[in-house]
Amino acid sequence: MKIPAKLFIRFLLLIGLVIVLFSFAMFQGGFLSWFLFYSYIPFFLYYMLFIFYPLHKWKVDSNLSSRVVHAGDQVNIELYVQRTFPFPIPFSIFQLEIPESLHKKDTRRKDKSLFSEQGIVRYFRQAITILFPWFKREFKLSFTFSDVPRGEHQFTQFIIQSGDLFGFIEKEQTFSLNLALIVYPFERQIKVMRSLSTFDGGAVPFYTHQLKNTSVAGGVREYVPGDKFSWIDWKQTARQQEIMTKEFDQEQSTEMLIIFNGTAGHYSHPIAFEGAIELTLAMFEELVFRDDKVHLLSIGDKLTQFTKEDIAYSNEILRRHFAQIQPNYTDSLIVQINEARRYFESYNTYIFITTIIDQSFVQSIDFMKKDTNEIHVLYIQASPYIHEEEQKNMQFLRANGLQIHILTDKQLSFDPIEVKF
Repeated sequence: MKIPAKLFIRFLLLIGLVIVLFSFAMFQGGFLSWFLFYSYIPFFLYYMLFIFYPLHKWKVDSNLSSRVVHAGDQVNIELYVQRTFPFPIPFSIFQLEIPESLHKKDTRRKDKSLFSEQGIVRYFRQAITILFPWFKREFKLSFTFSDVPRGEHQFTQFIIQSGDLFGFIEKEQTFSLNLALIVYPFERQIKVMRSLSTFDGGAVPFYTHQLKNTSVAGGVREYVPGDKFSWIDWKQTARQQEIMTKEFDQEQSTEMLIIFNGTAGHYSHPIAFEGAIELTLAMFEELVFRDDKVHLLSIGDKLTQFTKEDIAYSNEILRRHFAQIQPNYTDSLIVQINEARRYFESYNTYIFITTIIDQSFVQSIDFMKKDTNEIHVLYIQASPYIHEEEQKNMQFLRANGLQIHILTDKQLSFDPIEVKF
């Protein structure tokens, strides 16, 4: 066993002190000198055993109350420490190393708001406790973390510090942990309303929660057995003196692509980014649930596409992706859009969800208009943080026929959130 330098110096001091006391007793020969020597022997033996005590042989097991939670939830971590030999140790300090990603606090669920100025704050967390083991062989430790932020948090180290009553000997041992906590985005309820459906006869504007119109009347024909009674056109029946039924044009199939903008810039707001993630996830799941032909493209450190089939049986991959994604400050959006060009085929409608509308975003929209004319932008930002430059960019895009829907903290505080496009 390798002894640390500080502990080795203490070991030499113990040896030196026993030699000095023994020499003093031999040369002086009185009661006091021998009393000092024999009184020191128990301490000497204890400290020598403590120095060579195998603290590294302790066993540490960990357990999470839940490995998958949502932003704002509470999670408990339990640690079980075992040792085989009941050596008397006066005190031990147990410390769980907190990952950097967990030094935040998400309190938006308590405020009942999707994002606000104090919704996600920097918060230093500690997980330290002191116990007095003495002869105990097993210890159970519990640490509670409330208002956990979105992300993947990896616990890798657990530190045990032990010492004697006088602080002469201090020992420290680090144990490796493999404890991963996945915090999914907070689940939001959403009500999606489309303002345009395309039929063979043209465009028919409407707002609907159903998101599916099976048909629209395009003409009349003679009644045939099997037609529904509600299909009969009574005006045409009266005019032509025979039963006439309505003939319907079937709704054309539309492919929709939701694009999540994970790039960030000078005007980016971290809480708005969290809101955009939650809105994107809720909208995609809602449209898939309503059986719309919708795909999702996530732009960030890498391009990731999700289809309805990907989450038909489980949406764990989708949720894990949005739990791990972080703002990308390195690449501009136009570069990412150019790389994503291969995904833009066979889509009639684009829904762009973003937290920034800078010059790169304007260029990206101009680039995308080559593939389609129907682009809807859902801009997520709190009212005080919409800058003048972004206002000008939005005016320019609207002047070029683009539909921009601003969702501020006020609109996003409703439950469910209403989104029209």
